[in-house]
Amino acid sequence: MSRMIPELNSRELKALMSTAESKLYSCLHEQLDADILVLHSQCFIRETNNKARIDGEADFVIFDQDFGVVVIEVKGGGISFDPQYRTWNSIDKNGEKHIIKDPFLQAKNEKFAILKTLSEDEEWSKLNLNISRGHAVFFPDVDNISSLVKPDSPIEIIGGRIHLADINYWYKTLKKYWSGNKERYDRPINLRGMKVIERLFLTQIFVMPLIVKTLQDEEIERITLTNQQAQLLRALRNRKKAGICGGAGTGKTLLAIEKARALAEEGLNTLLLCYNRPLSDHLQRIIGEVQNLFVMNFHQFCTRCLFEFKKATGRDLLMEAEFDFPGEDKFDVLYPFALTVAQEERPILFDAIIIDEGQDFADEYWLPITVSLNDDKDSVLYIFFDYNQNLYTKSKYFPIELEDIYFLSNNCRNTRQIHNLISKFFNGYDFFPPLLTVLQFNKYMDIHYLLKRNEFML
Repeated sequence: MSRMIPELNSRELKALMSTAESKLYSCLHEQLDADILVLHSQCFIRETNNKARIDGEADFVIFDQDFGVVVIEVKGGGISFDPQYRTWNSIDKNGEKHIIKDPFLQAKNEKFAILKTLSEDEEWSKLNLNISRGHAVFFPDVDNISSLVKPDSPIEIIGGRIHLADINYWYKTLKKYWSGNKERYDRPINLRGMKVIERLFLTQIFVMPLIVKTLQDEEIERITLTNQQAQLLRALRNRKKAGICGGAGTGKTLLAIEKARALAEEGLNTLLLCYNRPLSDHLQRIIGEVQNLFVMNFHQFCTRCLFEFKKATGRDLLMEAEFDFPGEDKFDVLYPFALTVAQEERPILFDAIIIDEGQDFADEYWLPITVSLNDDKDSVLYIFFDYNQNLYTKSKYFPIELEDIYFLSNNCRNTRQIHNLISKFFNGYDFFPPLLTVLQFNKYMDIHYLLKRNEFML
């Protein structure tokens, strides 16, 4: 499997505006080699012939350390070209035509823009690399690509629906064409070049904002409230399992970070998990390097464990899961199942696992997470969640006892005006379908009193 940036799961792929790009994304990810880096939807500013600067975007940019760079433009639906007027049209499912830019010229311009970015980098220039470079256009919905062959669009740089089944063969043919039909490439990027590429195109940016003077007083108050929330962690210091529920702005993520950091500093091998990849990258930037603390999203954790398992045993558990559960969702079913098997047979265990945004975790995730704990009784498991923010899915069950659920109510992120506005849309804590089969009570009643009276139906 190639390295895809950004790494999209099945839900995120379905949400892409272009189904054609979604099809090709999956094929490039699953069929190309692991040492190949693929950037999806890479934006840039390109200089035109008259020195004007315009926005540009490459659908896919492939960096192959054994070859060079390839840019692929993707066009969905049908396609037509009028040689008399030199116009291109896409054809939708209703047979209607829509004028589009020349896709081959687009791919070529995108290629030169990427190469220009590289050539202007001082470190890249010092490497003195003369890499192979190429471009192609892919039509995932078109069968007869031979009709698109022209002097500037030979068959070797055109992809169609037939190539989706073996994208690796098509890619090798494409590389051979752009390298002069050579079997071996003598102008590779190499590892040093790949490091420059990652610095240029995968740079993480984190800039703290200035506090507007008129909000300074409220900022001081919000910091104080954040400290108030930290008292909860001190109160839970000796509790091994806990679920902390709070709405937006109540400081859940900050508390998750501080709890994970404290456990790691105590010498516990600690894993901080979330569902969303951008959130895990954000958490990693905030935390930095802390001994004993590992920050990942759930599927990064799956990938890491499955890789180590395969390296040790030679078994591809994800492939075995695909065979055992044909047609099941890769991210919500196959990955969790494969991770569970890996953790039961050759476990990578943690003394503590902290979950942020736990409401995004599917039910199938909790078994592999719990078996990743070093000791079911003495290991630490904290789940921070908010059921008013169900961006992906709602887990129906948590591996946390009801009496270990705690609530955050103070807002410590937004200004008072913003908090007062959004609180109107907060469902509150008086209805917990993910934790309880039936639970609906007066929000003004004392939750601890209800707990003692056992008026919760589990």
